[in-house]
Amino acid sequence: MQRVVVLGVILMLLFGNKSSTVLYQSAGSTEDWQWTKETSDVTGIVGFTQEEWLASIDELAHGIDENLSEVDFSQEIPIFVTLGWQPTGGYQIIIDQVIQDESGLLITVRQQSPGDDDFVIMVMTYPYDFIRVPRQSVKESFTIIDHDGRILD
Repeated sequence: MQRVVVLGVILMLLFGNKSSTVLYQSAGSTEDWQWTKETSDVTGIVGFTQEEWLASIDELAHGIDENLSEVDFSQEIPIFVTLGWQPTGGYQIIIDQVIQDESGLLITVRQQSPGDDDFVIMVMTYPYDFIRVPRQSVKESFTIIDHDGRILD
């Protein structure tokens, strides 16, 4: 029942709200991705200001080579999501869509975890995704949901 209510809210945001704008849509296909774990520790950062971005990203971007601080804050809003440390390979996260409306940004992510019989590398991993969306006049708030409509952050 909760899933139906959340899905209804998402559909209302997508189709009932005429002032919604899709800022980003992933080009990759993730329809076959599955999340087989009971919980998910998705963490996200949206850089509405450079100061807030730099303070938060240093805390979360544990040794990531990609230069996450090179953002033109006058033109872009950076978005970073991560699953945190995972015990093996086979985990992935992707920002699937970003929608802007009068309440802020709605960020939809998709997650993948390895199945019980999957062969995976036995090393800790830190799955993340990082995008930049065009800066527009937007309320400085965001919600992260998964593909099933569950609020994650």
